Amino acid sequence: MSDKFGEGRDPYLYPGLDIMRNRLNIRQQQRLEQAAYEMTALRAATIELGPLVRGFTAFAHYPSPAVPGYFRLGRATA
Repeated sequence: MSDKFGEGRDPYLYPGLDIMRNRLNIRQQQRLEQAAYEMTALRAATIELGPLVRGFTAFAHYPSPAVPGYFRLGRATA
C-alpha cells in the first residue's frame, strides 16, 4: 500500500508490522490487546465512584460566574 510516507514507512507503526508504536514496546497484537485490557481494568478499579455531576457544575473547567471561585480569581468586572 502506498501512502504519503512511502511504502511501509508509517511513523506510527512498527517497521514491517501493523502494530502501532506503544510505550510498552509490545509488538504482538494479542499481547498488546491483553495489556490494554489489563491496564483499563486496573484504572477502572481505582476510579472513585460517586454520583454523576449534572447541569452547569459539570462544566467547571469553563471560566464562568456560575462556577464557584470565579469571583475570587479576580475575573469578575461587575
